[in-house]
Amino acid sequence: MALKKQCVLEEKECIGCGECDRCDLDPNKICDNCMKCINSDAEYRAIMVDDFELEAEFEAKQAGESHHHDCGCGCDHHHHH
Repeated sequence: MALKKQCVLEEKECIGCGECDRCDLDPNKICDNCMKCINSDAEYRAIMVDDFELEAEFEAKQAGESHHHDCGCGCDHHHHH
């Protein structure tokens, strides 16, 4: 079973709405990496990091190292090994 992609803006599964591709300065524009949102005369910029994972952890998730374990309760949870 493939891992579901998580939304980067909200605590939910990605539905492909494209909202995360919008420009922070002009919501009517798709981001083209112009960097205007981070290039300014401010002394510093901040971003919020709410999670990170090592490359090996990411690759393990992509390789599907989790599998469904039939525990008999009828649930659909996964166990990671």
